[in-house]
Amino acid sequence: MNLNRLTLIGRITDDPELKRTRNGKAYTRFSVATTEFFNGSEGRKENTEFQQCVAWERKAENICKYVKKGQGILVEGPVRTSTYTDKDDAKRSIRLLNVFNVQFGTRSKNTKASASSVDEPGEKGESAERSTSAEEGLDLPF
Repeated sequence: MNLNRLTLIGRITDDPELKRTRNGKAYTRFSVATTEFFNGSEGRKENTEFQQCVAWERKAENICKYVKKGQGILVEGPVRTSTYTDKDDAKRSIRLLNVFNVQFGTRSKNTKASASSVDEPGEKGESAERSTSAEEGLDLPF
């Protein structure tokens, strides 16, 4: 059995921005910071990792509308690797979590209200294949 699914619970590192592909499809790319705490030889330590994510269409619109920098977020989906050529003609690759499930957590102390939300009705359980075609990965303007 094989399974490509990653679940992250962390904090969004910047206010997400809604963008559109050349074909007009809505998307947003954002980073989620996850922190691991552990006991080291010099006492309690922490390690923070930053994971890159992409959300499409309605999920992207909702993330941009309801999520702010520092807010807790749970994202889930398959990890995809895309390759592209940068402006210097160098081949690059990037690994992105392709969000198919999202839950909004509480906002940080720096923002006013606290929020809790989940996917729009009808979106939960939506097929990840619907938003992970090769054309979409190639259409991202990195």
